[in-house]
Amino acid sequence: MSTLAEAKTQVLQPPARSPDLIPTEHLWDQLKRSVRESDMQINSQQDLTIALKTCRQKTPEDNARHLLKR
Repeated sequence: MSTLAEAKTQVLQPPARSPDLIPTEHLWDQLKRSVRESDMQINSQQDLTIALKTCRQKTPEDNARHLLKR
């Protein structure tokens, strides 16, 4: 048997935008929560950039690696 069809194997297609297929989504989710929980005022793109960098610096490196491995 050389193909999945010959083996009568059903191939399941995951959703196109499944977060499990994009490991960085786990890290972005944590960053979004960190920014929301902080008391930083965000009124511009520059404020958002600063807030994200600040929250990313507070994320332990091994935690970030773990989130990216999922």
